Amino acid sequence: MEDELHNNDKKILSLLINEDSSHFSFTGMKRKLNVHQQSLARALARLEELGLVEKSDAGYGLNKNAEVFTSSSKIVKKPSPIFSKSSINFQLLHASIPVQIEVEHILIGLHGKWFDKYRFVELKKTNNVYALKWINEATSFELTLIIIGNYCVIETNAISGKSRLEAMFGASRIIKEITTILQRKLDDFSVSTIKIDEISLTEHVN
Repeated sequence: MEDELHNNDKKILSLLINEDSSHFSFTGMKRKLNVHQQSLARALARLEELGLVEKSDAGYGLNKNAEVFTSSSKIVKKPSPIFSKSSINFQLLHASIPVQIEVEHILIGLHGKWFDKYRFVELKKTNNVYALKWINEATSFELTLIIIGNYCVIETNAISGKSRLEAMFGASRIIKEITTILQRKLDDFSVSTIKIDEISLTEHVN
């Protein structure tokens, strides 16, 4: 199978293998690999057809069948942390999620969402830890949201005080969006409870 792969195909597989448990948006992968848009699209189409890469709501990720490829190829799979402490090292905000909610509701609400200058790049999962990454299009620094249970942290690799202040505004927008998602789920739960109570009351009267 390795003979069927082009250079860009191998670049994509190396990225997905070395960034274990990652899913990349098309734009995020394009930025990571510095590959032309049309070349990347063709390479991803080939890899999907070969069953090595699959596309989901979370983005492009490594297909289970790729394990067959990695065991016989020169591409070596190596462990990778969910986020790099060397590049993401300044904590902007941390908060506890005050209500019981499935983390998937938050991930669905945030995945692919832009916040002003901040473009969504990547979603990564390791065990029960989730990391979502945005990049500032103007200055290229990153915001990373880490969710562990009912606790979330937002960090940045911005270096200057001005950039970190700007990152703080971006982090506040993300927290505001999480609050909106939580409120929406609580409202849905309240409506469902009222309907259940109405049905129970009707049955009691009858």
